[in-house]
Amino acid sequence: MQQPIMQEQHGIAPQIHTTLGTIQLSVSLSEQSLHPDRSYTLKNDTLLYVYHQDTLECELILCQLNPELPEGMSVEACWAAVFRIKPKLDGAIPECTFAANWQEGYTWTDYGSDTGQNLEAAQYSNEVYRLHLGTQDRDMLMLRRDQGDGVPLLFGQDMHGISNTDSKVWSSKYGLQVPMTTIAAGELCQIHFVVAWSRMVEDDASTWFAVDQLTESIVEAAGL
Repeated sequence: MQQPIMQEQHGIAPQIHTTLGTIQLSVSLSEQSLHPDRSYTLKNDTLLYVYHQDTLECELILCQLNPELPEGMSVEACWAAVFRIKPKLDGAIPECTFAANWQEGYTWTDYGSDTGQNLEAAQYSNEVYRLHLGTQDRDMLMLRRDQGDGVPLLFGQDMHGISNTDSKVWSSKYGLQVPMTTIAAGELCQIHFVVAWSRMVEDDASTWFAVDQLTESIVEAAGL
């Protein structure tokens, strides 16, 4: 990981400021919100938030993306956030929830679910701007689980290893939530959110394509 070149203020909640309002990024453990103790700006302007806890290690990477889009498509801006969390020592994290939620004062007037293959996304818009907020859906997270790619082995299963449908990714007018089942000792869990916006153009899907990203691609773009 790159060394930080500047230490930011303490106690600031990670946020993405968009043309339609502010989206706050959060992680909660058994419904208790965790708050970063430190935040740093790295050499490539990536923001790194560090959460100091006795039982776990957690950090949030926040960076601006330049997504590869189909020919003729473009976005005004695209930001991505990756949570990385793992238990310390021989413990386990029983339950946690990752979220990207709108804060009061947003200016979008229309909302709609806009999912696709491997993508859970929501569209927000007004007369001027269109914005998509996206993350990977349950099927993609289960594929990553099977590949040992930053998703706990118990995701999509109960404690006896039997498949269940309780592990879902939720989208609503409030934002996106990814509830995570038990993270065992030695496991690293990585969950991301991507936000992209552009001026309203009829039938333009640029922002939708922009939020359809792989976690590893985001981490690479962040220079980590």
